[in-house]
Amino acid sequence: ANICNSQSSVSSNRFLCTTTSLARPQGRKNSKKALRNPKSRQLFASSLFLSLIMLPSQFLAQLRMSIESPDSPSSGRGSSSSSSSSRLSSDSVGVLVEGVNRCAAYNPTDVFDLHNCLPHSARGFAPPLGSSPPQPPFARRTAAYPVRSSIQHWQLRDLVHAISSTEFLYVRDSTIFRYDTTTSTKRSTLNLLFAPTCFTIGCGFLAAAGRKGEVVISDFDRVVYCGSLGDQINNGVHISRHCGDKPRLLLSCNSERVKVFDLGTMSSLSDIEFDHHVNYTAVSPDQRFMSCVGDSDSLSLFAVGSSGYERIDRMCIAPMDHSFCTAWSPSSLQVAATSQAGEVKVWDVRKTKTPIARLEANQRGRHRSLGACRTVKYCPGVAGLMAFAEHENFVHIVDCRAYFGVSQVIRLSPSIASQSISGIDFSPDGSKLFVGLEGHVIELEIDLLARRSFPDGDLC
Repeated sequence: ANICNSQSSVSSNRFLCTTTSLARPQGRKNSKKALRNPKSRQLFASSLFLSLIMLPSQFLAQLRMSIESPDSPSSGRGSSSSSSSSRLSSDSVGVLVEGVNRCAAYNPTDVFDLHNCLPHSARGFAPPLGSSPPQPPFARRTAAYPVRSSIQHWQLRDLVHAISSTEFLYVRDSTIFRYDTTTSTKRSTLNLLFAPTCFTIGCGFLAAAGRKGEVVISDFDRVVYCGSLGDQINNGVHISRHCGDKPRLLLSCNSERVKVFDLGTMSSLSDIEFDHHVNYTAVSPDQRFMSCVGDSDSLSLFAVGSSGYERIDRMCIAPMDHSFCTAWSPSSLQVAATSQAGEVKVWDVRKTKTPIARLEANQRGRHRSLGACRTVKYCPGVAGLMAFAEHENFVHIVDCRAYFGVSQVIRLSPSIASQSISGIDFSPDGSKLFVGLEGHVIELEIDLLARRSFPDGDLC
């Protein structure tokens, strides 16, 4: 490409020189004489035509060089004080200029860092004074596995789950596959007669649910339950222990309720009624709280006790919009929820009057569905990270220790090849983050060593 650009530049300069010499003769008599000569007129026209052809290529080459310079915001090394809108505009120009080359050389397994670890100064929750400067990236791409992850409902995007740091589950049509990253092999784990809208793992079980109330539960060796638990679409399924007792299955469905079952006998234990469709339910790791979101602008918080579930609070996520996922921190002190309006809010359960963080999608405001936040997950262990995914292209990794004021935004595909995200999930040890796309599952390695070390300190 550099050779072609240099040749184009030389040819363009030659034609420009020819055009200039013909357009500006030494005198008026010579000018009239030159224009009367048919050969001169023909040479003038041809050189002018060629110069007009070569000028755009020369201009685009110079523009591309200026965009790829180290001082450009799109290179990821610009000033952290630049706004998100300026970064988006720079990236859009880069796509336009490099459109031809990217079409020819674009690898769908590439990952593009739009901006790394920049403060959320425009998000409404700036880092506290005296906080540390922008940090190194929290995660880096290590692999892209050529497996296709299906999306059964355009709003339900929790279809990738990690079993370990080397194995993950994903949905392809009506089958749940298990992929081993060490051997690059996949095998069928659960063959269904329906396309699952949601599935989950927990307490040694795998549960999948469908559009017409279908539920199938497996212990990874055999199917322990297969049946229908209603006639409405199941939006979310969750497995957790109840007060340290036997595991329970919680179904979030369009019948405006959360259905709770004993996972051993599948007997109904409770029906929690709502005034809207319920999309997702999650129980805190200490099994003391439960959060529910749905076709409402609020998150419902419940206290879990031996006698059942008691609603204790409702917090607004986004006015006049819906939510599709909620998650708990490993300490069970924070709860997060996504919204279709392109926001993620985080609350401290000890003081729920005001959220402690409000994060925005990178595409918020550009398009309603593209800017929606679909899935949110906390990293297990002591890494202190949270991740959430947008409808397409972008995954955010947020530092919970820095008051959610620092984040890494990872772009999984260029603008000319946008891909929907089917789900995200951290491995149980917190070392990997798996992101499902339409044609690949991306593996991001979390820098746990950096998260366990600190930039300064004194020896005691």
